Amino acid sequence: MTAADEKRPIRASEPSEISTGPDIGRGEASALLAKILAAFGEVWPEAQTVMVSDQMITHVAEVVGRAPEFRNPEAWRSAAERARASPLLRGEKPGSKGRLFGPMTLAWFLKPDNLANIANGVYDEREVPPRPEPEDTETYNPVSRLAETKR
Repeated sequence: MTAADEKRPIRASEPSEISTGPDIGRGEASALLAKILAAFGEVWPEAQTVMVSDQMITHVAEVVGRAPEFRNPEAWRSAAERARASPLLRGEKPGSKGRLFGPMTLAWFLKPDNLANIANGVYDEREVPPRPEPEDTETYNPVSRLAETKR
């Protein structure tokens, strides 16, 4: 692979050495991981990348087994872009437990459950409607208010 090839974006229409069967072997998963690493690095250039591990190859094979569309490196790029769009995953907004996420790593991104959450929009930015203020805060009793609505 030349330096020009490394900088060239991966397109869905390019021929691939990845087979299209239901199972993916370790060699195929390793080849796909190399493409994922390149795409992820383009989307998250500041993200922490580590040496490729056997666990990462296993994660790629598991994801492809669950969702065959992830044989295509562009599906991984789309997931990385969706994650990148999330203020939560960029560490700009705290999560439900009040903690900031971060920093993003390739190892975290490759975990099948994390990738499923990204694909399902769990980390997408949402508009949170403001909580209604009670009319009279001194006498407001949410339990009695609930009882009133059940009558």
